[in-house]
Amino acid sequence: MEEWFRLRMQAWDGVAGALRLHGCEATVTTYAAPVQMEGRLPSGELFYFRARHNTCSLAVGGVDPADVPAWRAEVELPGDFTATWLEADEGKRIFAELVERYRREEPPALT
Repeated sequence: MEEWFRLRMQAWDGVAGALRLHGCEATVTTYAAPVQMEGRLPSGELFYFRARHNTCSLAVGGVDPADVPAWRAEVELPGDFTATWLEADEGKRIFAELVERYRREEPPALT
């Protein structure tokens, strides 16, 4: 394995580890083309994060948020493939931004 990719994997695994420290369950499933991470938010909802081409998205809820989420939002980045090769620090920032948006917009629970 190329050293640059090993370092990339280590950085993204560090993001998942930091999220676990904040109560998430998070696993990076692919490190580039696209970057993908999935797990559970601290509140228990399943999530799917994807960074591909110039778009980063977070899907939350549903049986499979990668397929049919209850909520979804995205952030567009400048450039053609900036999200495909998203650096871990920027991915962590965007993930936090999208989670905060989810917290503000999530529909109230049905009672």
